[in-house]
Amino acid sequence: PLIAFVDYEGSTKNSKTYVHSILKGMGVDMTMDQVFGKKDKDGKWITPPRVRYRSETILERFYDWLSEILRELPDKRFVEGKWWLIFDEKNKKHKAKVGDFIDAGMTRKYGNGLWVEAPDDKIQGLIVVDSYTAMQPEAKDSEAISNALSVKALAFSKQLERVKGRMVAKMVTVYGLNHLRDNPMAMYGPKQTEKGGKALQQFSDIRLRQTSRSLSAAPFSPKAGKDFNEQEASVEFPGSYDKYRYIAVKTNKNKLGGIPDQTKFMRIWIEDGSGTARGLCPVFDTIQFLKDTGQLSGTRKKFMLNLHGLGKAKKPVDWDLIKQWVLGDRDKMTKISASLGYKPMSLRKFCFKLVQDNVAFDLATVIKNSKIKGNDEDEDD
Repeated sequence: PLIAFVDYEGSTKNSKTYVHSILKGMGVDMTMDQVFGKKDKDGKWITPPRVRYRSETILERFYDWLSEILRELPDKRFVEGKWWLIFDEKNKKHKAKVGDFIDAGMTRKYGNGLWVEAPDDKIQGLIVVDSYTAMQPEAKDSEAISNALSVKALAFSKQLERVKGRMVAKMVTVYGLNHLRDNPMAMYGPKQTEKGGKALQQFSDIRLRQTSRSLSAAPFSPKAGKDFNEQEASVEFPGSYDKYRYIAVKTNKNKLGGIPDQTKFMRIWIEDGSGTARGLCPVFDTIQFLKDTGQLSGTRKKFMLNLHGLGKAKKPVDWDLIKQWVLGDRDKMTKISASLGYKPMSLRKFCFKLVQDNVAFDLATVIKNSKIKGNDEDEDD
């Protein structure tokens, strides 16, 4: 899919190494050049980028750009047990591009458009906006300062109505970041407000609220180091330490079939043994995923594994062993897998496979709805 970062002052673009570390931790097995592209001395792409950047500060211009992308992409629909791309039959460029792949039978049966079988059910585009707060409407400069908030809210309302319907038809996702502001004069209701008005809330299918939390609130009983961040021995840099902090994420709204009103934690790897920031921690992410899907129980000193389709491990494991399994090289992963009675495998890739096969959500739902309480406590004895 098309992946684009839209940011205000190029802060995301200037943090390519950090962004690449986050993508790598989430299972993207690509080099820096493959992700961000590489140009020759004349400025032409040698390796086309998978992630593109656009620096935009004017709200209307962003939505003009998004609208243009949506017009160029085909619709994507699930019909007769298959996913289809439906191209505009009036667009000569589309017709020339897909002419040899058109399913004439579907076109005759369902009319309008050039029907081509899609290779998968995935989204066609992911656009990350950093952030809504930074984008300002063109009209704001000419308005009185007392009216500035209403001008911005009205601009978002009009522009979202313009693109929302086509985003659904094209299967394009916009992941936008917004900011909370304290409202000290509020006597009743929320004490914090979001910039951009109510339209951003109403048009969003999923809303996640992220809040920094202390170690005492985080699961699995993390221990603080000298600087009050969590500290663990490094697997990749022996003799040094990794440092982490925690973010609580609550689903305030979920219209896409997920479990609403969930609060989960992310562990941010703020510094590895070499002093490099790594983004989302794949170790914590893996352990939390296994627990939420009923494949891991116990405490960090003594976890019991019962992996879906593979059965129970031969012996208990602790946090450090899982960390080596997730971050170690192929030989380390092979040795740990064998010691637990499993075939050689990457535990991280095993978890991603459950998500891709649509198994993970069903496992998590069963666990949530179960009334049986096992010995699965966060606190160590």
